[in-house]
Amino acid sequence: MTSLAKLLTQKQQLLGRLEQDPGPNERAELERLLEKVDAALSSLEPAPSDIAEDHDSRSDPAAINKTTSPSAAGTLRSGRR
Repeated sequence: MTSLAKLLTQKQQLLGRLEQDPGPNERAELERLLEKVDAALSSLEPAPSDIAEDHDSRSDPAAINKTTSPSAAGTLRSGRR
Protein backbone atom coordinates (compact mmCIF):
# COMPACT_ATOMS: atom_id res chain seq x y z
CA MET A 1 0.00 0.00 0.00
CA THR A 2 1.40 3.39 -0.97
CA SER A 3 1.87 6.29 1.41
CA LEU A 4 -0.96 8.10 -0.33
CA ALA A 5 -3.31 5.15 0.12
CA LYS A 6 -2.37 4.80 3.80
CA LEU A 7 -2.98 8.48 4.45
CA LEU A 8 -6.32 8.43 2.64
CA THR A 9 -7.40 5.36 4.61
CA GLN A 10 -6.36 7.00 7.87
CA LYS A 11 -8.26 10.17 6.95
CA GLN A 12 -11.38 8.17 6.12
CA GLN A 13 -11.19 6.37 9.48
CA LEU A 14 -10.75 9.64 11.38
CA LEU A 15 -13.69 11.23 9.57
CA GLY A 16 -15.78 8.17 10.39
CA ARG A 17 -14.91 8.52 14.07
CA LEU A 18 -15.87 12.20 13.96
CA GLU A 19 -19.29 11.27 12.58
CA GLN A 20 -19.91 9.14 15.69
CA ASP A 21 -20.28 12.35 17.74
CA PRO A 22 -17.27 12.00 20.07
CA GLY A 23 -16.83 14.00 23.26
CA PRO A 24 -14.99 17.33 23.16
CA ASN A 25 -11.57 15.92 24.09
CA GLU A 26 -11.75 13.10 21.56
CA ARG A 27 -13.06 15.51 18.90
CA ALA A 28 -10.09 17.83 19.50
CA GLU A 29 -7.68 14.89 19.19
CA LEU A 30 -9.34 13.64 16.00
CA GLU A 31 -9.22 17.12 14.47
CA ARG A 32 -5.52 17.42 15.40
CA LEU A 33 -4.81 14.08 13.75
CA LEU A 34 -6.80 15.11 10.66
CA GLU A 35 -4.68 18.26 10.36
CA LYS A 36 -1.52 16.12 10.44
CA VAL A 37 -2.91 13.76 7.78
CA ASP A 38 -3.99 16.71 5.59
CA ALA A 39 -0.53 18.25 5.90
CA ALA A 40 1.08 14.96 4.89
CA LEU A 41 -1.31 14.62 1.94
CA SER A 42 -0.51 18.17 0.83
CA SER A 43 3.19 17.38 0.82
CA LEU A 44 2.58 14.33 -1.40
CA GLU A 45 0.19 15.92 -3.90
CA PRO A 46 1.57 18.19 -6.61
CA ALA A 47 0.28 21.74 -6.60
CA PRO A 48 -2.28 22.55 -9.35
CA SER A 49 0.28 24.85 -10.99
CA ASP A 50 2.73 21.93 -11.22
CA ILE A 51 0.12 19.85 -13.03
CA ALA A 52 -0.54 22.63 -15.55
CA GLU A 53 3.17 22.96 -16.28
CA ASP A 54 3.50 19.20 -16.84
CA HIS A 55 0.83 19.26 -19.55
CA ASP A 56 2.62 20.36 -22.67
CA SER A 57 0.89 20.69 -26.03
CA ARG A 58 3.94 19.15 -27.70
CA SER A 59 2.92 15.76 -26.30
CA ASP A 60 -0.64 16.13 -27.61
CA PRO A 61 -1.04 14.73 -31.17
CA ALA A 62 -4.12 16.89 -31.74
CA ALA A 63 -2.09 20.00 -30.91
CA ILE A 64 0.57 18.95 -33.45
CA ASN A 65 -2.05 18.66 -36.17
CA LYS A 66 -3.44 22.11 -35.33
CA THR A 67 -0.07 23.88 -35.33
CA THR A 68 1.53 22.30 -38.38
CA SER A 69 0.53 22.18 -41.98
CA PRO A 70 -1.28 19.05 -43.17
CA SER A 71 1.77 17.88 -45.10
CA ALA A 72 4.06 18.39 -42.11
CA ALA A 73 1.63 16.55 -39.85
CA GLY A 74 1.61 13.66 -42.31
CA THR A 75 5.40 13.40 -42.25
CA LEU A 76 5.35 13.50 -38.45
CA ARG A 77 2.92 10.58 -38.35
CA SER A 78 4.78 8.54 -40.93
CA GLY A 79 8.16 9.21 -39.41
CA ARG A 80 9.61 10.67 -42.62
CA ARG A 81 11.20 14.09 -42.71
